Amino acid sequence: QIRCGFPCRSRQNFLTQSLDPLSQASFYVYRAMPFLFELRQLLDFSCTPSALDLTDWLKLEDIVGSLYLVSCRKQAAAQKPPGAPQPRSVKLLSGWAIFALLLAIIWTPALLFSSGNPSITFNPVLQASVNLTLISPTGASFLLLSSGHLAQISTEPWTTLFPHRSLPNTVTDNQQVQEVRIPPWSDETWQLPPPSLAALLAILGPSATASQPTLQLTWTWTRARPQDRMEVHGAPSAYPLDPDSAALLASLASQHPGARALHLPALYPRTWHLKGEAQPTPLDHSWEAVSCSLSLESDLMDNRTRWWALHCPLPGTPQPSVPSPAPSKVGEHNVQARGPEVVLLSDEVAAGFFAQLSSLFGGVYGVYAVFVVAVAAGVRSLCSDMRLRIPFEDLPSTQRLQALTGDIYAMRLAGELILEEKLYWTLIRIYRTPAVLFEFTRN
Repeated sequence: QIRCGFPCRSRQNFLTQSLDPLSQASFYVYRAMPFLFELRQLLDFSCTPSALDLTDWLKLEDIVGSLYLVSCRKQAAAQKPPGAPQPRSVKLLSGWAIFALLLAIIWTPALLFSSGNPSITFNPVLQASVNLTLISPTGASFLLLSSGHLAQISTEPWTTLFPHRSLPNTVTDNQQVQEVRIPPWSDETWQLPPPSLAALLAILGPSATASQPTLQLTWTWTRARPQDRMEVHGAPSAYPLDPDSAALLASLASQHPGARALHLPALYPRTWHLKGEAQPTPLDHSWEAVSCSLSLESDLMDNRTRWWALHCPLPGTPQPSVPSPAPSKVGEHNVQARGPEVVLLSDEVAAGFFAQLSSLFGGVYGVYAVFVVAVAAGVRSLCSDMRLRIPFEDLPSTQRLQALTGDIYAMRLAGELILEEKLYWTLIRIYRTPAVLFEFTRN
């Protein structure tokens, strides 16, 4: 080559020109950067005349990188006397550092979604509504009360709402505690056509007492996040009607004069725990069950306009005896009326990017599983099947192979593409034949 005037230089990666630790670390970073190696090779292949196609080009670059790393390991091994233990610096960098890195990778998702993450924020309830439905054993249902347009939602300290109760473990901030107050009257007036009213009275009539119809109260809350599950429903509270209660409700529905209000003891739990992804659950409802009184009210100005009202005093307050409500002026019933009320304990949830990531993988557990499994698969691929790499990584000498790859680069730089391709296939034949590779890499 010198006699024919070929240049004594080759266009290789500048990071592989030296075997010092800095160059080796830089080469590792270069190969680990996402898409950096691929983009550089695509640009070099597109701009450099060569007889090799893209697949052969990438094979050559992979062989060059592998030989460089083998040379670095051989040089480091030559500096250690035979039988000498590995120095503490190697133990620290190759053992403890990687061990700490793996622990950090395992615990990173848990820390990102823990309360210590600044992006974990309060998840307030923005809207609330309550429905009271009469359900027959045959499946027929009649919506008696639906209220929520004038719901009042406020943040209250736990000690104000429950002076004699200890703070639950799920609450770390007073902002997690909200009180929801619903007006006692329904948002819709009570108007049923005669056939539907007859069906309702048939459900509550004496012939249907054995079937025991049920009043079902359901809460609905709308939260700020997660975006794919902003609306959640509390578990329905069922109140079976005995014959006397069914007869009283039939009298109210048919607007009989003198019908008193229907008392519903322990209708629903007062305190609820709103979790991030799971369904809301009552919080120890045994000591905080709310009793209510159901009545059919009317307006003084228009006695034909009627609506259902659900009066619910606080637990521990004597239940007032509510007679048949007399017609009242519009707004007059707002003064001392108290409707359904609940106390909500909302868990803190991730916001921003973490909230989108959580919804994409089905919650925090999904994100953690995908992240850890992906990392575990990558680490396991590095640690498994290492025996298959012995013929190509544990080479006694790489000088002749590196000289051959340098000749390929030199032929490419000189424009001798025929020689470039012949030398490349010579290199491939060496790697395809273990005996030839063994002889070619002997000391």
